[in-house]
Amino acid sequence: MQGGFTDLTAVTEFICDRPKESGLAPKQIFILARDQAFFKALFFAGDRAADLGRVKTQEILYFPQRDGILFNHIFTKTLRDGSDNLFALKRCESNNIVCPVTAIEVYVSI
Repeated sequence: MQGGFTDLTAVTEFICDRPKESGLAPKQIFILARDQAFFKALFFAGDRAADLGRVKTQEILYFPQRDGILFNHIFTKTLRDGSDNLFALKRCESNNIVCPVTAIEVYVSI
């Protein structure tokens, strides 16, 4: 896991530096924010990667103290009966640069 974490940190730092470049179009900034949120969430989502690609912002809920987020999939390929499919990501207090919750918040705000 340590090697993967190092790779995630490197990709994150690269993406974070890109919007600081002059001349980026708003569309490019949006794409960078989206990709960063996806990569970070994907890293921590484990076997939920397929579900993550279908997330809509209205399906994201905060934990009571905003220390994590809960994805609530109501309808997907395997959930045709209307049941819920939940998974959560916890906020990384110790390392904000790789925090998927923060990245998703930035993406949604952009």
